[in-house]
Amino acid sequence: MKNVMSFVSGLVVIALLAPPLAGQVTISAMADDLTSVTDSADVTVIRLGDFEEEPAKVGTVLNVGDEVRCISGKTSVELTCSNEASMSLSEPFRVVVLPRMSPHGPCWINLLKGDVQVVTEHPTNVTSGETTLGSERTRYGMRIARRDQELQTEISVYEGRVSVHRLGRGSSLEAGRKMVLRRVEQTIVALKAADFKHAAAVYAKIDTVRSRVASEAREARDKAYKELEAWYVHVLQKPLDRTGHRNLAVAQLNLQVPARALYSLNRAISPDSKPREAAVVDLLKGVAFEQLGAVTSAERFYERAAEKDPSAVKEATLKVLNIGPQLVRSLPGVIVRPSIIVEVSTQPPKVAPGRRAQIIVRARTRDDKPLRDANVVIQVEGGSFTRTGKKEISGSTDARGSFTAAWSPERRAGACVFNVEVSKQRLRKASSGLTVDIER
Repeated sequence: MKNVMSFVSGLVVIALLAPPLAGQVTISAMADDLTSVTDSADVTVIRLGDFEEEPAKVGTVLNVGDEVRCISGKTSVELTCSNEASMSLSEPFRVVVLPRMSPHGPCWINLLKGDVQVVTEHPTNVTSGETTLGSERTRYGMRIARRDQELQTEISVYEGRVSVHRLGRGSSLEAGRKMVLRRVEQTIVALKAADFKHAAAVYAKIDTVRSRVASEAREARDKAYKELEAWYVHVLQKPLDRTGHRNLAVAQLNLQVPARALYSLNRAISPDSKPREAAVVDLLKGVAFEQLGAVTSAERFYERAAEKDPSAVKEATLKVLNIGPQLVRSLPGVIVRPSIIVEVSTQPPKVAPGRRAQIIVRARTRDDKPLRDANVVIQVEGGSFTRTGKKEISGSTDARGSFTAAWSPERRAGACVFNVEVSKQRLRKASSGLTVDIER
């Protein structure tokens, strides 16, 4: 991405590539300590062309020129340009929304003061005075404040790599490193434990207030926060540890924070992953999409998991992964049960040419309950079905889990083979067959 920009020295600009939106940036979450708040007098919005401050609210759309500020630093705020790109602000902060470079270009915020932790799959550009940063598929943080009356900017990279262009020179900042800028001075140091801890705390706090325990007792929120923070510290310190990212995703799914879990799962897989490892990641992605309400995408990942390793979709896998019982109960049958059980029979067992036989399909679940409204498709190599006059017929099972079709053979000897497929939304397809003898 190439942009030509000129801003007042000392201002920090963050660009997140996103699809066209009605507004530039949306306030997606706010956290007062570990308490989720929908509005806050501590965080205010000043609209372009106005002096009046209004309390910020979750869901507020910020347009070009709007400013968001938190003077006390008590409330953390998450801003988003898309589901994949988020900026978590903490400490006393001020941000202003800048215009896009084009109708479909990136949205921009100008960080005047404070700390921001960025999570994005998309390319990003960051400009601070004479310094321009570029990154993609990464986590990084930026802090701007005055130290001894002098402006200081810190850039921390936890994952991936950030390209740095400053004063006509180009370089890169690797994961695990921090760049400190003061006037024309530039220092690069290794990230310390306190840096990882700070970023992990910000990410964990936002996840906690967006989770299913956000409205529960403080003890439950503390427990969730501590688990998330520990895993965040781990993956920020070891960004190439696929198992660590997967375990973070499991914690996020147990707490029903699916969007962040998908980001973690994209880092839990690589081209050299073994089939079972890849199947487990697909399984967990299916769970995430299920929580997001994207049923079609969830089914696709469940099927991919079963194709790579059938054992990945069995209940034992869930126990190994420590997926909590509350989540297990909410999962579709493909996860905690095998495929639909299908039985096919004919009445009578043999049929003479010119006579009819009833092809009977029965579908049920593992606990022997009839599967109602399942889709049934029957194909045969010879003869025809009475209702369609063709070699194929389809329909749905009734309240007893049954579907019946009349069929007549064409030839006088041998046998006919039937292929049956039964499917239902949220369950894997099941197939069965039947051979019917033809009387001489």
